[in-house]
Amino acid sequence: HMLNPVHQHMFQCMQHRALSPDEPLPSLDPTLRAYLEQPQQVAANCAAELQRMREIFKLEVVEKKRAHDQDAGGVWRESDLALDVDAPAAKRTNTGTSDAAGHVSLGLTMEELTAEGVTDVGTVEPVKNFRAMLNRRDVDLSSKAFTQMAAMVVKLVRDSISDQFFPKALDCLKELRTAAIELAEADVFNNLLRSVKRDFSAGSNSFWATVCVAGVSLISSTECAGCSVSSQEARQFIEGDQQPSVHAAPDDDVDADDFADMLD
Repeated sequence: HMLNPVHQHMFQCMQHRALSPDEPLPSLDPTLRAYLEQPQQVAANCAAELQRMREIFKLEVVEKKRAHDQDAGGVWRESDLALDVDAPAAKRTNTGTSDAAGHVSLGLTMEELTAEGVTDVGTVEPVKNFRAMLNRRDVDLSSKAFTQMAAMVVKLVRDSISDQFFPKALDCLKELRTAAIELAEADVFNNLLRSVKRDFSAGSNSFWATVCVAGVSLISSTECAGCSVSSQEARQFIEGDQQPSVHAAPDDDVDADDFADMLD
């Protein structure tokens, strides 16, 4: 059997506790300690090599930096992530604030800044994925994000059993509308909404009825500069459809026997 000093010392302590419960536990046996220490002959033979390694790989004391210097969040807050105002309007958000130097503060969070691995809009957290793609600064994924988010709205509605995925699809639609206003992509959203009305307006419990009840309409020129849709056109687009979905109410005159016959 191979000697295990740890097990040996543990069993010695257990034996001591059983035979002498009131006495303190014994220290490590000198014989076991010798097994754990480096043999003197090995230490003597390696002394020259160890000294040479110390000379080659010198250790230096590094002064500890302040906490905010080591925190990436503090660094980003100090630099305030500015964009040149001369950049195209479609690449800048209109939610930031400008300073005297002519830079726009985006007010991004560290979660948004570190979402570098997000490259696609998934079905689990589409809104989060979409926003992460838009907030990436190492590569421009805005066009891809808009295309995939629009496709995700259609997919969720088509895959929905009854109105199962309607809330998630509606959240995606709202987020897409917000981003379209921020990035001057009103035509992308308006074209999608027209397709939704055309393809998903059949029936009182349709997805289009859900959209109308939520009051989600076309982006107008008052919301996004350069948009060709007027405020009146945006209002008329959903007028007459803003009625809550009506589900058939059970017939109060149906008694227990009739109900049993219906089951048969």
